[in-house]
Amino acid sequence: MEARIQSTIHGLGYCEDGVYFPEPDCFESIRDLIRFLRYDSSSGLARRVCGERNIVLSDLIPIMKSTDTPGTLFDVALRLTINLCQPTITVFHGKAPEDREAWRIFWEMERNLSRTKVAFADFDFMKVLQAKVSSFFRLEWIDRTESMKMLVERIFVLLGYILSIGESEYDQRIIKDAVTGVDSGDRVAFAILRSGLGDVIADVAARQSEHEFHLPLLHIIALIVKQHEPSDIVSAGSERSMEEKTKDDKELRKCLEVESQKILEARHRLGSRHTSFAGSYVVVGMKALNSRNDLVLRKAVKKVDCLEHVYERKVKKRQPKNRRHFEGTQRTHSSPSHVKIELKQFCETLLCHCYNRLMNACRDNAFSGRKSLNQRNADIHYFLVMRFFMEYRRIGSFSTHFVKATLGKESFHHVQTQLDSYLEMARAERREGRAHGLRAQYAVCAYKELLCTLRCMMESGSSEEKEEAEATCKHIMLMEEYRDLSSSIIRRFTPAVLSKTFLRNLVLANHLYVALLERCAKSGNLLKVMKRQKVRKRKTKRLSDITSGEEDDGTNAVDMDDLWENISEQLSDVVNGYEMPSENVNPIDVLLQVDDDVHQRFAALLVQKALRERRIADAVGLYRQARTIWPFEGTFGSNEMSCEEEFIGMRMIYFADLTQVEMEWKMAREIAYKSEQGGEGDLFDGELNKEDELYSEDDEDEGDTRYVTKEVNFSFDDYVAKFARADVLKWYLFLLNDYETNSADLNRAILKMLHRVAFDLHQAPRLFQISLFRIFTRLAERYQNQTLSSIKVDRFFHLYEFGHHLLKNFFTCYEIIGSRLMPELLFWKGAKECHDLEYGYGSYDALLIEKKSKEMLWTEELDDEIRSLYDEYVAYDDKPEGIDVVDFVESNLSRERTRRQIIREMKSLGLDTFGAKVKKSMVNRGPKLTLFMPDEIEHMKALADQYQSLPSEEQSVDVVDYIRERLPDQYSRARIIKQLKYEHVEYASKTTARSHKAWNDMLLTELRSLAEQYEELAEKPSCGLLDYIRMRLTERRTRRDIEARLIDIGYDRGKLRASKGLARVPKPWSELLLTELCSLKAQYEELDEKPQCSLVDYVITRLSEKRWRRDVVAKLAELGVDVSSMEQKRMRKSNKRNSPQQKEEGNEEGSEHSVTSAASDSRERTPSIALSEELDLVDDLDDLLVSGPFDAETKRINLTAEAEMLFGESSDEDDDEIIRRGKRRMGNVSPLSDESNERAVEPSAPSHKRRVVLSDDEDE
Repeated sequence: MEARIQSTIHGLGYCEDGVYFPEPDCFESIRDLIRFLRYDSSSGLARRVCGERNIVLSDLIPIMKSTDTPGTLFDVALRLTINLCQPTITVFHGKAPEDREAWRIFWEMERNLSRTKVAFADFDFMKVLQAKVSSFFRLEWIDRTESMKMLVERIFVLLGYILSIGESEYDQRIIKDAVTGVDSGDRVAFAILRSGLGDVIADVAARQSEHEFHLPLLHIIALIVKQHEPSDIVSAGSERSMEEKTKDDKELRKCLEVESQKILEARHRLGSRHTSFAGSYVVVGMKALNSRNDLVLRKAVKKVDCLEHVYERKVKKRQPKNRRHFEGTQRTHSSPSHVKIELKQFCETLLCHCYNRLMNACRDNAFSGRKSLNQRNADIHYFLVMRFFMEYRRIGSFSTHFVKATLGKESFHHVQTQLDSYLEMARAERREGRAHGLRAQYAVCAYKELLCTLRCMMESGSSEEKEEAEATCKHIMLMEEYRDLSSSIIRRFTPAVLSKTFLRNLVLANHLYVALLERCAKSGNLLKVMKRQKVRKRKTKRLSDITSGEEDDGTNAVDMDDLWENISEQLSDVVNGYEMPSENVNPIDVLLQVDDDVHQRFAALLVQKALRERRIADAVGLYRQARTIWPFEGTFGSNEMSCEEEFIGMRMIYFADLTQVEMEWKMAREIAYKSEQGGEGDLFDGELNKEDELYSEDDEDEGDTRYVTKEVNFSFDDYVAKFARADVLKWYLFLLNDYETNSADLNRAILKMLHRVAFDLHQAPRLFQISLFRIFTRLAERYQNQTLSSIKVDRFFHLYEFGHHLLKNFFTCYEIIGSRLMPELLFWKGAKECHDLEYGYGSYDALLIEKKSKEMLWTEELDDEIRSLYDEYVAYDDKPEGIDVVDFVESNLSRERTRRQIIREMKSLGLDTFGAKVKKSMVNRGPKLTLFMPDEIEHMKALADQYQSLPSEEQSVDVVDYIRERLPDQYSRARIIKQLKYEHVEYASKTTARSHKAWNDMLLTELRSLAEQYEELAEKPSCGLLDYIRMRLTERRTRRDIEARLIDIGYDRGKLRASKGLARVPKPWSELLLTELCSLKAQYEELDEKPQCSLVDYVITRLSEKRWRRDVVAKLAELGVDVSSMEQKRMRKSNKRNSPQQKEEGNEEGSEHSVTSAASDSRERTPSIALSEELDLVDDLDDLLVSGPFDAETKRINLTAEAEMLFGESSDEDDDEIIRRGKRRMGNVSPLSDESNERAVEPSAPSHKRRVVLSDDEDE
């Protein structure tokens, strides 16, 4: 067979004086070679023979570039060239060889293939290909034939195969061509670009109609730029500075020194076989294992202290292949200047004209599952081109518009999903793990460049670019998938699957992401983030299991009583309205063909089952729905029944024996759903809520798991703590071990993360690791004989500084722990070990015990205390009204507990709660607990009487402050005022003048300039002088303060008062609002029974827009309504406010008392109303809060009636309390509780819990 192949090769033709002369049967010989390759053996004999003869260089290329070659011969020669140049891995069907012989054949084919690469660096051949491709794309779509299209596709495939060939032999030996001085890869790329194929590629990639050629073109572009750095290409054509030249010279000398050292070591290296005839040497003075003898060596040494070879005699432990680290780096090199210039023009053409269209067209095809064997690396090429051109744009400072297709939220999401997919496939397919790891490596590179571009846009982009970058940055910060991407991948890093290059790029990407996250968190733009939480549904027994369990259990009665005790409290809350019952429940199944009375019994059964399954809200909802269906039967009560009667009715249903009813219900269900269920099943599944999986038959043994996304608070320290783990830090130290060869950016990223863990999180003991300290030892040897100034300018100074501070912490811990700290260097440490190393062994356990004791809700001491307080309460015969046993225990318990917790604990201890409710504020109650002891109350009364006897000139403070200063304990003003009210002690609050802030010279100058500016205005604005100045001052000041300061500098008070009227400009009335006003006026006049409010109040409360009272009065006057009575009331109210003496002369004492008490109560509870004077809004608030000409007693009666309608009758509460509660419910005043009122009045007053003492002689 080999002879036939060789004879066929000899029959192709010959080359003479640069001209190729094909044989007459050349066409048939090429077809025969194609047939031999098609039916080649498993050993690849035909391919190896053709490769050894190198017919691509000697025959095929000369045939194709000849001008006399016919089209059919060119086509068949092109087909054979493509077949011989395809990658070797494709010949092996995409799978690596498995045996030794297969590997030998594989490498032989690779060598033959690399020999053919130089043949394609032919400018004339590339010019022929360019002419054929360009002629095809110049044709119209109709004029193109299928054979022409096939020819162009083959040319693109051939270009991809050529560029994918590996290094040739002289490339590996660094032997350069004598003429051009470049390697074969640069020569091929230069020939492609100089021939014009680069322009054709860019032109085709820019056409949307040629999308079917875009994926092969992406392959060619990726292989052209694969071995080049974007920074080298961007700087091509520009003169280098002296610093750059010096830097390149240093790097070149360093590389030469390394290579020379390797050559010398290879020369001096002895053979692996040991010889006993090299002589022996005695090291005098150095003891051997036997201390009586000197050390004997079999090898000559230059220095006595250099005996490393003695320790190298032992066979080192070999790491298993499946855990061995590998680099995974791609070779990059610096091309000559003329190649760089061509590449620069090609890259700029692609970036500016066709990058976005090419990437959009190739995204779906590159990542689809329907890819041929030649396109198996399309996703790698996509990420490679994406990373290269985005970095090229960033370094070259091009506009981000050129890379818009691979920038934004969609690109981040695409890269993140593909990266997760690659890692999952690497874990699932162990044999192909490294192939998927290589794809993940390119995806991480693209992700890192996306973050670099985002940071560049935020720092030096235009305003539009900054807005776009901030929106994208906010998106990737909020989503949990991006926040946990780096930490989760590093924790699962597998050295046998993922390369060190992958780890380096991942650490750099994580450094960029954490820096952006820290920037957003410190600026306050990242307070809330989205977090995906797992929610496990609780496994609930099916009703059939419950029923069967109840029938088999002999202690059913005891269990039912216990269950009732547990659910009765919640049932009481639902019945009384504290919790809402279910509404979407139906007590009737319309598919059951039964009578109405049977439906009624089935509804009672459903209520009973809901109660026994702890579905209290469903049970009450079913009970009330059944009552609406059968209101007269009495089984479910009546609409007029009280809450207690409803509770008793449900208790009767709970304990009723409905076994027979349940059997009837099951039979009716089986008949009705026989066709749907096909057999006997759990009839209670999905009755009340068919979508609830808790009651379905298909529940798994473990509860179903679902995820919900919630918005939670973000803490940057908690996020960094995810990296303070042993499985993350060990890989950071693994990379830091190569700090001499790492890039400066990588060392900076590693040190920044270690600094965050050690010093920002205060967890320096986590880094007390022997591997890290060995790195510090190597660094110390480097700086052994250097001065501090020379160390500071070295590139590893930051690592030296970090080690200095970390070792300081280490020796501080050594003073506490001692020599026991040394073994800790061998192990990674968690939170417990860090705390023990910093504060001493056992400190963490002691802290946990203390914390657990604090978190324990009920200790034995608290249980004993509850029992003693209970006995003390029961021992008193005359108990004060309004203080139940829970109040007594709550106020005297040593630790603070809620009322619900106390009731639950008392029930567990078997103590009677005497009917105490959990929410006491919702039930009828007596006077409130004052928490003052009797002797303190008497002392307060005496101090109040003493204050009243003082002369008026000595009453510098009010009675509350007078009492407060003389009490032995600290109490808030609100609590003292409340106690004085209970004791019927009169108290009137004193109003003190408000102290204004001082005006500095700069602010006074600004005030004068604003006043002069207002006076110089030709057209005065709608606002007055005070508002004009107030809105423009740099510091916030009140109108009164501004008015006083203007009077001081010489302005007339009357003029300022007159300018106040300009501050309020009434809003214009629209036609629709005027129509509504007339309609309300006519509606008021047509009422048979006039309401107690006036026409103005009637209109104000019903208008769709909010209007001032005086505005409504003026508009009604325009409509012809008599508003004289309204104006008189307005004048009376103003006179009452301005002259207090007229209040005493008035004949409406009840009204005065009501207005005064309402005003004082409003001042106590709504401090915002008290600020209305300084804003000059007193009149406006009167318009809002006072309505109608009816007297105060009528207003009081109406409020009382409305409050009773809202809250029900309460005989134990006075009218003032009902009115206040009604106002709080209607929103007229701020609903501040007693505790919040005390905090608002006295924020610094400490709260003291006083013990309530129940004495027999206490005055009730």
